[in-house]
This record gives sequence, structure tokens and C-alpha cells, in this order.
Amino acid sequence: MVRKASVPRSKRQYIHGHNSAALRLVRSFPQAKQAIFPSFIPPSLATLAHRSPRGEAWLHEIKYDGYRFQCHIQRKVRFYTRRGNDWTDRLSPLVDALQALSERSMILDGEVIVETPEGRSDFHALEKELKAKGGSQRLVFYVVDVLYFGGYDLAGRATA
Repeated sequence: MVRKASVPRSKRQYIHGHNSAALRLVRSFPQAKQAIFPSFIPPSLATLAHRSPRGEAWLHEIKYDGYRFQCHIQRKVRFYTRRGNDWTDRLSPLVDALQALSERSMILDGEVIVETPEGRSDFHALEKELKAKGGSQRLVFYVVDVLYFGGYDLAGRATA
């Protein structure tokens, strides 16, 4: 009889994490490359065009009137502006909300906004809420891209 090696209780969470559905999905992307957790990744900026591209190969995202942020999650949650400035202290309610994801290492690219009752973004309200002491519960972080996940660099890689 062959007995499987026992995994210490303190290490079981890591084994479970390596077999998660999300990580299996990331590994299935043909261009996903294993990599160490990167420092700040310069964002891809919009390119001015006379008309939007056509065809099924293109996806279009909504342009929110907010601030672009890169959210680094690796035991702690950090928010960086598109120039690489750390604004974590200004976004404490979002940091608290995303702390539940800290078991995974990931970098999320997105936009922080304040929504109006109609569901639109309001830049003036966002600026006001960012000045609130202790942060604001009105802040919403819309993730538009996953640049890194669980040991895999996904920045600039097509996943469809």
C-alpha cells in the first residue's frame, strides 16, 4: 500500500489555491506566461481615432468619468494612479472591500467613479468624495482588465 504524503495544515490553503477554477482558467489561455509579481505596469492609453473599429474582433468599453487605477493585491491591497502614485490611503473603503481577495496575487486595471442615482459617473462628486475624511462609501471600482493573476502575466495578452 502506497500512502500519500500528508500536507501540513498550514500549507493546505496554498494547494487549494493552485487548483482553483480561476487559476485553471488563466492557465488555459495560450499566451499566459508564468511570471513573478511585477511592480507598477505602465497603462495602455487610449488612441484617438476618427471612428471606432468594426468587426467581431473588437470589444468596446464604457468611458467612465473617473480616475484610472491599477489595484495591486498581494497580501495587501494597494491602489496606484496611472502615473504610479500610491493613493491607497484615499481609497480605504475599496481597500477594505478588496481585502477578501488578498489570498491571491493579482493586478486589476480599472476606473474609480462615483455613480449618480441614474447610474452615470459624476467626476465632480468623485473629487468631493476623495477628499472625505476616512474615505467614502460611494466609491465604485470598475475593473476593465486583469493584468496579472496567480503567478501569470496577462498584460497585453489576448484571452478570447
